[in-house]
Amino acid sequence: MGELDLHAVVLAGGSGTRFWPLSTPERPKQFLALFDDRSLLRHAVDRLLPLMPPTNIWISTGANLVDAARAELPMLPASQFVIEPEARNTLPCIGLACARVREANADAVVAIVCADHLIRREDEYRALLNDAAASAMASGDLTTFGIRPTRPETGYGYVRYEGTATRVGQHDVYKVAEFAEKPDRETAELFVNSGDYLWNSGMFVWSVRAFFATLRTHQPEMHAQLQDMGSDAGAIARIYPTMERVSVDYGLMERAGNIAVIPADIDWDDVGSWESVWSVWERDADDNAVRGEHIGSDTSKCLIFGSDKPVVSLGVEGLVIVDTPDAVLVCRRDRAQDLRALAEEAFRRRSDKGDTHGD
Repeated sequence: MGELDLHAVVLAGGSGTRFWPLSTPERPKQFLALFDDRSLLRHAVDRLLPLMPPTNIWISTGANLVDAARAELPMLPASQFVIEPEARNTLPCIGLACARVREANADAVVAIVCADHLIRREDEYRALLNDAAASAMASGDLTTFGIRPTRPETGYGYVRYEGTATRVGQHDVYKVAEFAEKPDRETAELFVNSGDYLWNSGMFVWSVRAFFATLRTHQPEMHAQLQDMGSDAGAIARIYPTMERVSVDYGLMERAGNIAVIPADIDWDDVGSWESVWSVWERDADDNAVRGEHIGSDTSKCLIFGSDKPVVSLGVEGLVIVDTPDAVLVCRRDRAQDLRALAEEAFRRRSDKGDTHGD
């Protein structure tokens, strides 16, 4: 095996619904600085730069977000941004980005990572990427990262692994027996108690050759469309909107046989809702996570995000309260995963009024 050429594709699309009203279609989650003065997108790229040059980092994003992404990442050349004409779910956008990597080096290995994840153990993350790349190049497997579950989470998909591990560098690599969709509470408890399931992190590593060979087998029409498009902007604008809307999990990973998983101990969170932010932010003696000015009495287990005025609370527990110039959100913390429909309705009403400004 020759010298390994590792690239990374950072998935940076989004509709802005998960962290409404702080996020909007013009400023979805990855552009928010939720934990310090850097956005989640900037964190995602900064984690990769010690491992590879800027010309090996590719940002997959929508036409409506590319200007904001370029402004956020001035260290990346404009050529590194792979622009979707419209959102078609994760498999088409990954295919488009992998085609760009293949043009740079057909023998490359590529990591597919997300712009909006929180990863605290960054050195271990980079070691994991290196070992996963070596494993993927040697085996031809499509490799995913699994997170050992700490609770019966119903908001994540799961991966069941089997057999004896192969040791690659510092990490164990297992064959995947099953991908499981987001379960109900009872099923999630069974998964966690069995010890055979990992959370599906949504991060993948594979050789470019293995990806396109597997895609040709299981998604021949999409493979042909990607071949027809190449890097021609006109062809992409014409063909890409006709591609099937399908996720990489359903469209490829659940169908292929050459799938491996590496248990990843990287202190990971997908930061998927205000509930997950509450679990990560530092909390006070009453278990409240607060940003901005808060005046409270008999208030506990709340996430409170203020903007230009105090948020005042009395006699409440387990709420999310987010105040922005555009809207105020009040909901139960355990319902924060269900915001999408309400956020989309708020965006529709704003659009109907002709107000399309961002935050």
